[in-house]
Amino acid sequence: KVLDFFNSGNISDNSILLLKNLSFNIQFIPYIVAGFLSFLIGGIDNFFYFKNLFFPIIGFFLSFLILKQLFKSFFFSLLGTIIFYSPLFSLFNILNLFQFTSSFLENPIGLSTLALKFPSNQFTIIFYFLGLLSILKILDNKNYTLLLIFSLVVSAYSYIFSFISLGFLVFFTFVYAAINNMGSKKNLFIAGFISLVISIPVFYFSIFQDFKDDLLISLAFT
Repeated sequence: KVLDFFNSGNISDNSILLLKNLSFNIQFIPYIVAGFLSFLIGGIDNFFYFKNLFFPIIGFFLSFLILKQLFKSFFFSLLGTIIFYSPLFSLFNILNLFQFTSSFLENPIGLSTLALKFPSNQFTIIFYFLGLLSILKILDNKNYTLLLIFSLVVSAYSYIFSFISLGFLVFFTFVYAAINNMGSKKNLFIAGFISLVISIPVFYFSIFQDFKDDLLISLAFT
């Protein structure tokens, strides 16, 4: 529907939903991005190949920055990133991905099916990593509050499970900072509170979803 809008200026009734009784989904950001990129690069098929290369590369880079913030060593952080991120983006398949064909699905080396999931393991994981990096920077008394708010809000309107996970990290880090009377507690509180207020519509619409029971069970496990 988003691609049809960019192509024609109208929202079509075309739907690929398997379930026709689903209510409105307010987690729309990944699909707007996907539709716009599909429009730019010539269709959804092209976007499918593009996303399997582009988004994992960004996630790989961000995970390296997170480990570099923790361990300082360049080579140790790079090795840790390769080990940590390989289930989501196998470096052995990089040449196949550059071909922009389905060949990377044929006998892939070390490629988990999780690596192909959009938006959860390709799009929203980028903002999850940005949020983690922001938390570490804030604990280092650097002003990354706006980036943390941005990461939380985009996660909320993209994939609620990423938002819940990142939100709990912010909350428990704030509790830790408050107990130890750290200067970062103010920025953590501001980021968490503002993000929660902006994300209230997501919780409101989720409560009234047709699949709310399954959603609540999944949130409990998350």
